[in-house]
Amino acid sequence: MNDMNKIINQVIPILANFDVVFTHLNEEFSNINSNNYPPYNLYFEETEETEPAKLSLEIAVAGFEKEDIKNGISFKDGIFCIEMKKVERNFKYLNGHNKLAFRGFKKNFRIPFNVKELIVNINNGILKVTFVQDIDKDININFVD
Repeated sequence: MNDMNKIINQVIPILANFDVVFTHLNEEFSNINSNNYPPYNLYFEETEETEPAKLSLEIAVAGFEKEDIKNGISFKDGIFCIEMKKVERNFKYLNGHNKLAFRGFKKNFRIPFNVKELIVNINNGILKVTFVQDIDKDININFVD
């Protein structure tokens, strides 16, 4: 029974931390309107127990220039924002056949923990942003005598 108490005492702080994460994610997903452009993935990467959490966001940004993407992203007060302007193309399309959407968009994502580092990568038209949790700010240890 004593071993079970040790396990429970180790697991409770971890679960309490994820409760906040999933509450914020639920708020974000409940506020989604019918505008689902551009498509994106939002997921936690697997990490070791002792490593900080990593939340990754992948957004389809095909057709946008790398420099425009760099200028269109920001992170402030726990909100990641990407805003892209419409891309004007001077092509003559065959029979009006133009299926690629180069329209502008703005998306905001609330990140549910303090962020220590942002890792940004653009590969094959996918912008991947990884938010690394700052565990020093989320864990406050007080010793009581």
